Amino acid sequence: ERALAKILEGPDPFARDRAAATLEDRGVIRRVVGELSEPGERGEAARTMIRAMVRAGATRYLEHLAETSPGEGEREALRTLMVEAREP
Repeated sequence: ERALAKILEGPDPFARDRAAATLEDRGVIRRVVGELSEPGERGEAARTMIRAMVRAGATRYLEHLAETSPGEGEREALRTLMVEAREP
């Protein structure tokens, strides 16, 4: 999981795309979205991974989750983080 998150920050667009797809397919991104508001290391790791996904351009699934995740707080945290991650 951490290795895939690190690839999201790398220079190879194909590798970034495959890493994002793998994280999505394994359910990691859905779980991480649920951890965005948690304090401490777990929450920070979740926010770091989502920022990396956004910077890698892998936002289609994140946008879907921002509309369909069960908790409003979860959806709002994801939307806010996605906007912040797009800012230079």
